[in-house]
Amino acid sequence: PDSTVNKSTDSAGFTRASYGHGEQFAYDLIAETAREAGLLVESDVAGNMYLTLKGREPGKGTFLIGSHVDTDRHDRARTAGFDEVLPRSVFFRRLPEFLGGTDA
Repeated sequence: PDSTVNKSTDSAGFTRASYGHGEQFAYDLIAETAREAGLLVESDVAGNMYLTLKGREPGKGTFLIGSHVDTDRHDRARTAGFDEVLPRSVFFRRLPEFLGGTDA
């Protein structure tokens, strides 16, 4: 949205200092938008944000979406029992499948 651009643009493009006002503004905007869409919004002490969309079939499965380079978190999620652990690119490619459609 334009409000994010206005809060994050400088001469180099988009800049948000880690744990700064611009990053917090972006997180707040994401959290607000997610809540309006019916998602559960949680965060941990390190500032990671977790968005949860409750499925129509509770207990059917859970998955984690993360960076393709965050292999430690992926391993911990698998150990914790997540059914799917995916990089964002794979998640979005398979989103229709997860939402009950067919493979994209």
